[in-house]
Amino acid sequence: MDCLSVAASVTGLPQVGANVISFLFSMADAPSTARTVLHKVHTLHAIFRQLDDFIVHFTKHSMARKSRIHVEDLVGTLTGCVCACFELDKVLECLNTDDGDESRFTAWDSVKWAAKDQEIASILRNLQMHKTSLSLMLTV
Repeated sequence: MDCLSVAASVTGLPQVGANVISFLFSMADAPSTARTVLHKVHTLHAIFRQLDDFIVHFTKHSMARKSRIHVEDLVGTLTGCVCACFELDKVLECLNTDDGDESRFTAWDSVKWAAKDQEIASILRNLQMHKTSLSLMLTV
């Protein structure tokens, strides 16, 4: 995968994160799992912005710093992020409120979230792993 493909992936990931953030941010009375998802995705979104900035200003970085980030590692981590983000998006679609007032969680919505709690936790662990990898790549 060349640098343009990596840049395109990085540009698309914040949009997925922004969709998740806007969905969860609009929810009042959200269960703790929803707040955890919001926090994790928000911090991952910040890492994506740093990565996007690194790629946009790639020519300004020293050769030593650029050579420490292996494209294969970056592609693998970004692929994992994309898969995890789409998994999360799919789960959140199932948890979307059915009534007209999307800003309130009903008792039924809380039950649906509780039923997906383990699946969401697994996705969040996966996202955390990828976030840590990206953060380490950018701070080296």
